[in-house]
Amino acid sequence: MSGVVVVVGPKEVVGRGAVDLELATTALESLDDAHALVDDCVVGVDDLWRDLVGSASDGPCKRLLLICPSWWGTRRLARVATAARHWSDDVVVVLRSEVWRTEPVVVELGPELVIVHADGRRHAIARASHPAGIIEAVVAHVDGRPAVTVDAPSGVKLLGADLVRALRLRGADVTLEDDRSLVAAVGGAADARALRRHLTPRTVGVAAAILTAGGLAAAAVGVDGRPADPADAWWLVEGRVAVEVPAAWTVERVTTGPGSARVQVSSPGDRSEVIHVTQSRVPDTETLDSTAAALAAVLVGQPQGTFVDFTAADERAERSVVTYREVRPDRRVDWTVLLDGGVRIAIGCQGTGPAPQDACDRAIRSAHAVERK
Repeated sequence: MSGVVVVVGPKEVVGRGAVDLELATTALESLDDAHALVDDCVVGVDDLWRDLVGSASDGPCKRLLLICPSWWGTRRLARVATAARHWSDDVVVVLRSEVWRTEPVVVELGPELVIVHADGRRHAIARASHPAGIIEAVVAHVDGRPAVTVDAPSGVKLLGADLVRALRLRGADVTLEDDRSLVAAVGGAADARALRRHLTPRTVGVAAAILTAGGLAAAAVGVDGRPADPADAWWLVEGRVAVEVPAAWTVERVTTGPGSARVQVSSPGDRSEVIHVTQSRVPDTETLDSTAAALAAVLVGQPQGTFVDFTAADERAERSVVTYREVRPDRRVDWTVLLDGGVRIAIGCQGTGPAPQDACDRAIRSAHAVERK
């Protein structure tokens, strides 16, 4: 295939041009924000990505192929593709797993997740436990398969060697791939349309129209192997927490006003429909009972009527949780608090219709602590 290939994420940006590693890290960490801090200056994230893709592609080119993590949602892909449109009129976006689509099983390593692609399904495994536990979970999903491809992106903390060894002990023929072999595989493709077919319609003149309806479903990742809903979803990773949220919803960080600092995920159709996500470190020995006692002690000191319907031992989305309702003049939020990996995670559901309720249930069901590098 003629053209320039740029591998985008999950931890680095790799192309034929020189890329500033610190700038790439900032761009990736700010991918869901409007602004970022570069050299003590506030810059627009769209401008940052435009410059970064330009560096990676080494300037304008006839065709620009972007290879992105398979679990990224359409909003992220659209932002990167829009940046690429400054450098090429022919922009193609391909998910990493699609490059290896002829392989029966692909294990895609990410910084917070490991995705096992097999039989048309995607199994998400959180990198929140000891590496041995992650490898055990991967092996369980691919046990008995004759061949496995392990995709290890640049900058991602490797499980590769140990994982390859464990799979080979089970009799699998394992191939370890990286960004270099990924670029070589794409560069050797005889027909660009083969990569466009499943995921990427023409982007000339429509920079934000990245995926077909079939591509939307392919981009979504189910939790623990469950297929994602037809509406696209993606993994929001903030601090030490990963949670699945609707891809089309807007993400912003809120650090002012009443309540804790939080990430706010808002519906594009109704800004009153919101998922709030907060987190705090707690001892690994903390139990749900002690969490409930600590929350009750804090809430009792708040103005009467602000926090109501406190339930110390509740269940939502098949998880044991603490629940209560926050009532403010401008909003009502139903909070669900759970524990995972030494992190207290609170998911707030604002809005009474079926859309926020379904989205909140998905967020609660999927929320987990992630390993930090």
